[in-house]
Amino acid sequence: MNIVSHTRTRINDLCNRTQIWYGSKAILLYSYIFFLLFKWIAKIIVMNKWTKEKIKAGFESFCKKYGRYPTASEIDGYEELPSSRQIQRNFGGLPAIRKELGLTGPLDFTKGEYSSNRSKMIGNRSHKAEKEVYNYLVETFGEPFVHREYFFNEDRRTRTDFYVYYSQGTFSVDVFYPNSLKNMNLCLNSKLSSYKDLSIKYPVIFLVMNNLILPEQIQDLMKNKKNKLMQNQVVLTFNEFKKFCELKGRAFMK
Repeated sequence: MNIVSHTRTRINDLCNRTQIWYGSKAILLYSYIFFLLFKWIAKIIVMNKWTKEKIKAGFESFCKKYGRYPTASEIDGYEELPSSRQIQRNFGGLPAIRKELGLTGPLDFTKGEYSSNRSKMIGNRSHKAEKEVYNYLVETFGEPFVHREYFFNEDRRTRTDFYVYYSQGTFSVDVFYPNSLKNMNLCLNSKLSSYKDLSIKYPVIFLVMNNLILPEQIQDLMKNKKNKLMQNQVVLTFNEFKKFCELKGRAFMK
């Protein structure tokens, strides 16, 4: 029996059982029926395309290339694997499928030693990136004109990494190191919420320190982004940021 005939049989069976044939109740009933059937058909299609054997082969392929199994965000960007959401919906989640497939390493990358080591790595990487930017700013504008961890909101909690004085004004720099475009978009959304409803007129630079993310990719993301930047905000790579700074004259103390 194919999917279409089986679907028709299920609809007839449900209708015969309910005996609801009038008014808005009938519309709601049919809407709910088709919603359930759509989910059921989608699940069949996914499970037919992505068998456990294919998923395991995808995990092994990733491991062969990178020396380890992928995290959730890496799964979403790997064409030999279904999305992490599909795995969650149809196979009980990533820890469950990793355990069932007998993969080595941590079952849940959000907990335990892996998560702890990853947090340390991210902290060290962020510190290194901020130090690199700070050294560049001091060399370009002078130490007295580069302020670290500048509060830009009256709540005295929200701060930017650097606030810089130059000959014609000021600008701020918020440094971050996203590991992917998806991660960059999530980071930006979080940062933009801090600036919501604030009337800041000086340039605000969101500085991407991952040199694997290219300016063209950032531009494409910004064009399609629903949560738009404000007029005075811009996302730059480090090379673009250096060109931006070269156009600013160095301030001088009176």
